[in-house]
Amino acid sequence: MQFIEKWHELTPGVGAAYEPNTNILKDIAIVVSKVSPMQVDVPIMAAQAEEEPSLYLKYFPRQGLPSTQEGRFKALFKERSKWKLVDLEPYAEDLVENSSFKTVQELLVKYAKVAPKEDGEEEDVDWYIAN
Repeated sequence: MQFIEKWHELTPGVGAAYEPNTNILKDIAIVVSKVSPMQVDVPIMAAQAEEEPSLYLKYFPRQGLPSTQEGRFKALFKERSKWKLVDLEPYAEDLVENSSFKTVQELLVKYAKVAPKEDGEEEDVDWYIAN
């Protein structure tokens, strides 16, 4: 990933604890596969015709989201229609801490459901959609 390589170049000698890693960004950015804002002159159809979509990080901080469970999940599913559990967890962990739920998955039962599998999807990965 070019982003990680550039990040590494800009932070030489920071040590293993601060080595560039996308896990550091887990509740402040999400990975999106859309046309880069820098490619505004590229027709959307041409960008979609590429075999592999380009991936970008989008600033999406948890602190900017509603603090209520219902509001948070509305905002999350407005941003993306489908989420993997691993991507949702950083945005819902604080909601679990302040509730009677023990895990993010228990909380998801109230606000989301597992999407039906589509052709070509990994079998061991569940995608969540709004109820």
